[in-house]
Amino acid sequence: MQIKVNNLKTDLEKLNNLINTYYDDTLNMYNELSYSSNYWEDNKAIKYYDNIKKEKIANFQFIEELEDLKQVYQIMIERYEKIGNNIKCNLKNRYNVLNYFDKYLNKISKIVRLYRSISDRSLVENHIVTLQNNYSKILSTRKKIAQKFNEIENIEKEIKRLIDKVDVTYLKESEIREYL
Repeated sequence: MQIKVNNLKTDLEKLNNLINTYYDDTLNMYNELSYSSNYWEDNKAIKYYDNIKKEKIANFQFIEELEDLKQVYQIMIERYEKIGNNIKCNLKNRYNVLNYFDKYLNKISKIVRLYRSISDRSLVENHIVTLQNNYSKILSTRKKIAQKFNEIENIEKEIKRLIDKVDVTYLKESEIREYL
């Protein structure tokens, strides 16, 4: 997975412009159609204007769906920005990465134990201290990486949950191209 927060912001801006333009155009169209009811009054007109009202409701429902999608983008940006502007992560490799750190930490521990088993440690005491300091730094880094993996996984779960709630009506590209 690769997330570029600036690209998400650009997409959100485009979506916002699309929503605003679509809303304005839809509202103008229905106002014009409603205005025409002053000039046409018969049985067909009543059916026509009833259908227009139904279509208007459907179109404004579509706008609400786009607003829901906009909220998903806003949440994605807000959550991912806390981690960084360019995130590259493969959650499937989480355990391999953490396992690598664990193996490295185990090697350091073994070396420290070996050094401590030496009867005259005066020659290796500085190495033991250095290894222990490195162990602490590597352990801290491992914990931070594990925390980032957890954060990213939680964000992904939250976004999936939000996307599952969003029900966007399918539009043909040709129908929406003029708004992009």
